[in-house]
Formats: sequence, structure tokens, C-alpha cells
Amino acid sequence: MSPETSYLIAYIFFAISLFLILREFFCWYWKINSMKVLMEEQRDIMMEQKKLLKTIAFLVKSKIDSKK
Repeated sequence: MSPETSYLIAYIFFAISLFLILREFFCWYWKINSMKVLMEEQRDIMMEQKKLLKTIAFLVKSKIDSKK
């Protein structure tokens, strides 16, 4: 393996490592990770509310239909 190839491989490895480290730092700094967790929790809560609303709508409709 020639020295140029070794330097290229080392440079690519260093660049990828630096990118991953800086990405994690910036995600922490701007609280992106914590925002992601909060958004996932909100999504789960909204899914549960959607199920409950469907149940309520079904019960109301069945009650209205039974009065007819």
C-alpha cells in the first residue's frame, strides 16, 4: 500500500470521526435529542387520544342510533 493511500484512508477515518463527534455535540447543544424525545412522547399521547375519540364517537353514534 502506497503512503498516499494510507494518508487518504487516515484522512477519511479522521473526517468521519470528527463529523460524528461534532454532530453529537451540536445535537446536544441545541437540545435536538431532548426535543426528539418530547416529540415522540407527544405523538404517543396523540395516538392514544385519537383512539379514545374514536371510541367516544362510536358510543355517541350508537346511542343516537338506539334512540331512533
